[in-house]
Amino acid sequence: MVADLCIHNTKNENPHCHVLLTMRPFNDDKSWGNKQKKVYIFDSNGDKIYDPKKRQYKCSKIQTTDWNERTKAEEWRKSLAEITNKYLEKFNHSDRVDHRSYARQNLEKIPTVHMGVAACRLEQHGIKTERGDINRRVKEHNRLVDFLKRRINRIRNVVANLFSKKEEFSDKNIEINIVEILKQFHENGGLFNQPFALNIRTVESNQSLKNVSKAIDFLEKNNISTVRKLKERLSLFRREYLMAKRQGERNKCEYFEDGICQIETILRSELLNQSKVKNQIKERKYER
Repeated sequence: MVADLCIHNTKNENPHCHVLLTMRPFNDDKSWGNKQKKVYIFDSNGDKIYDPKKRQYKCSKIQTTDWNERTKAEEWRKSLAEITNKYLEKFNHSDRVDHRSYARQNLEKIPTVHMGVAACRLEQHGIKTERGDINRRVKEHNRLVDFLKRRINRIRNVVANLFSKKEEFSDKNIEINIVEILKQFHENGGLFNQPFALNIRTVESNQSLKNVSKAIDFLEKNNISTVRKLKERLSLFRREYLMAKRQGERNKCEYFEDGICQIETILRSELLNQSKVKNQIKERKYER
């Protein structure tokens, strides 16, 4: 096999290579071989089967190599990524490459679109293009998602540490304000109320962020600030739901059923169910 390798854009933010591979093997005398060969079809007696319509013996064609199979492309891309990462590490570069898509890597990122030669040249001369605008919005979206995910992890750690320090609680009663905890994600939760629409996909694909925003909205509308009040409201909604159901009031049933679902979702949410704080969010005694 012969590999033709062309490396492009080594001095800007998009270094990449193009690899062309031959499909024909080499013969022993270094001449080009055939990509496929003819194989005759035989009958039960071992004789060739003649086709009177085509006036020739029946045959089929098989590939002389497996180089044209789709699985080979995956194999070679993986190998190229491993070799590239080997030399990036050797020369003390922190960057790494991966031949898999974001989806296969389980990353909540949107891939950029292919720019093409014409669009790239226009962008290099300071002329904005439609594809360039899309890629800039995608990159901004990915930065926002990365930022919010870091804030989510930070808040989870804050909540876990808060309830792990049992020795700090004493004779003064205090209730944990869950709304304020949730709002610590970014600028008192204001960021979750801002529209952020993309034509390709949106940040709403991050289910954790959607749940937090919805939880804050529900808690504030119902003036609920603690888990104790949340559980009290759950009991109230369940009683009101049963009463409305007996009286056949459909609208009230739907209202209370939706509220019950909201409260149960918050109570079993991942943020409030960390291993260190599970079943511990309640009235506490705090020493000044």
